[in-house]
Amino acid sequence: MSSSLQGRLLPVVLAAAVLAALVPGLAAWWLSASELRAATIERVRAELALVAGELDREAPEPERAARLRRFADRLGMQLALIGADGRVLADSHDVLTGTVLDPQAAPELDQARRLGWGAETHRSPQSGVVYLYVALRSGAGERPDYVRAAVPLEHLAGTSRRLRLALFGFALIGPALALPLAALLLRRRLAPLAVARAAARELAAGRLDRPFAGDAGVADDDLVADLERARQRLRQRLRRIERRYRNLTLVVSRMKEGLLLVDGDRRVVLANESFRAHVRLDADPVGRRLAEVVRDPRMIEVIDAVLESGEPRRELVRHTGPEVRAWELLVYPLPGDGGGATAGAVALMFDVSRIERLERTRREFIANVSHELRTPLASIKGATMILADGAADDPAARERFLATILRQVDRLGELVSDLGDLSRIETGAVRLVPEPITVRPLVEEVVEQVLVRHPDADVQVQVDVPADFVVVADRGRLEQMLVNLVDNGVKFNRPGGTVTVRAAVGDDGGPVIVVEDTGIGIAEADRERVFSRFWRVEASRSRERGGTGLGLAIVKHLMALHGGRVRLESTLGRGSRFFLEFPPARRG
Repeated sequence: MSSSLQGRLLPVVLAAAVLAALVPGLAAWWLSASELRAATIERVRAELALVAGELDREAPEPERAARLRRFADRLGMQLALIGADGRVLADSHDVLTGTVLDPQAAPELDQARRLGWGAETHRSPQSGVVYLYVALRSGAGERPDYVRAAVPLEHLAGTSRRLRLALFGFALIGPALALPLAALLLRRRLAPLAVARAAARELAAGRLDRPFAGDAGVADDDLVADLERARQRLRQRLRRIERRYRNLTLVVSRMKEGLLLVDGDRRVVLANESFRAHVRLDADPVGRRLAEVVRDPRMIEVIDAVLESGEPRRELVRHTGPEVRAWELLVYPLPGDGGGATAGAVALMFDVSRIERLERTRREFIANVSHELRTPLASIKGATMILADGAADDPAARERFLATILRQVDRLGELVSDLGDLSRIETGAVRLVPEPITVRPLVEEVVEQVLVRHPDADVQVQVDVPADFVVVADRGRLEQMLVNLVDNGVKFNRPGGTVTVRAAVGDDGGPVIVVEDTGIGIAEADRERVFSRFWRVEASRSRERGGTGLGLAIVKHLMALHGGRVRLESTLGRGSRFFLEFPPARRG
C-alpha cells in the first residue's frame, strides 16, 4: 500500500518543486491532508476489526466497558459498541452507554449498515467537539452490532498543520530536499498499513507459517502485533481442524457400516471402504454420479426420495444372486444454506444378511418342528378315536392300536429329547467332561443298545477297534454320537448288510472313529445338507424307520465342542462312511 501511495504523491511533489514555491506547497498540503485522513480511516478500520474480534458480546456491560477502555487507551481514541437498534451497549468513556443514537446525527452507522463500514466527520452532540467517526459492522445474523471509533479532528488538524509547515519549509528550502524528506515521511507513516495489507494477502493465500513483520520500527507496532497474534490463533485453529479431519477420516474408513455421502447433484462426495465392499466397487467413486456407482435401483430410489422430500428414510434392501444379501439402509438429508433446498444426503448401510439368514432358519425350524409333531400326534389321535369308537372291545385291535400309540409317544419323546439336546449344545449350556476312554468296550455297549432297538433287523454289526485304542472325550456324549451313527447305519441298510465300526490314527496324529455301512448311500448333492436339522434322504421312508432327523446335527455340534469335526464319504447305492476326527491329545 505504501509504495502505491508514494507513487501517487511523489510525482505531485516533484511537479510542485518545479513550479512556484506556493503552488506546490498548497497542493502538497491538500494531498497530504486527504491522504492522512484516508490512512487514518484505514488504520482505524483495521484496529476496529481486531477490537470487534476480541469483544465478548455475552459479557456483562461493566466488563465490556472496561475492555473497551483498555482498547481505547491503547489505541488513543474513543470506542463504543452499538446495537442494531442504535442503542449504545458499551462506551469507553461511559458517556453514551444506554442512549439511542439519532441516525441523522450518526451517518457513519447508516453507511456501516449498508456497506459494512462508514466514516464521517461531524460534531459530537454531547461535547461539541468535532470528531472523525469510523464505524464497522460486526457480528452475524439479522441483528448485527457495530463498533465505532471517535478520533478528535484536532489531532488530525495538528498533524496536518505540522505537515503543511514542513512542506512549505521544504518548498522554500528547495525541491531537492522536499522530495526525499516527503518520501521518507510517507513511508514511515504508511508502514503499518503496508504491513497490514501484506498480512491480509498472506492470510487470503492461506500462508500462515511465516510471522508477520516489517522494519525494525514497524515490528513493534500494535497493529502488526495484533495481526501476528491473529495469525498464530488462526494457525492453531487450522491445525486443530486438520487433526479432527484426519481422525474423522480414520474413523469413517474403519467403520464396518457402509457410509455414502452425495451432494444435491447426485454426485458421490464420500464413500468408505465398507460401502465399496458392499456394492463391489474397485475404483474410487468420488465425483461420479450415483447411478454410475450404485446398481441397485431400490437404493437409488430411496436416496432420490430423501433428496426430493428432505425427510429421512429407512429401507430394507435385498440383493438376490448367488448369495442372498440384505442391508438396512438409513438415509438422512443434509440441509442447505439458510434452510433452502437439500444440499445432499448421507446413507448408512448395515449388513443384516446374517440376521436374515437366522430369521429364515428360525422359520424353517418352526415349520419342521410343527411337521414332525403333526405326524405322531395325528397317529395318536386316529388310534385313540378308533379305540373310542369300539375297537377297545376287540383285544387284538386294542393291542395293535395301543402299540401304535406307544410307538408314537416314544417318537415324540425322542424328538423332544433331541430338540433339548440340540438347544443346549447350540446355546453353550452343555459342559463336556473330557477323560481318556478305551473305545472298544464303549462301542460294544453301543452295538448292544442298537440291536436291542432293532431286533428284527437283518444287518450284521462288526467292531474292528483295537483293544488299546483311547480317545480323550466326554464319555456320555461320545456314546450319544456313536449310538446315532450306528443306529442310522442299521436303519438305512439293505437286508443282509453290514455296519462296521473302526478306529485309527489320522494324518495329524489325532484319533479317528469310523462308522461304515453298506446301506442306501447319500447323493453328492445332498452331502452338505445331511448334517442339517430335520434333513432326511427320503423323508417318507425315514419316518417309517423312526428317528427325528436331528441325530447327525447333534453329532456335528458335539464334535465341534470336542474341537474336532465329523466328515462324510458316501456312494449312492453302496453305503456311507462317517469319520469322527478328534484333535491330537495334548502333551505334558
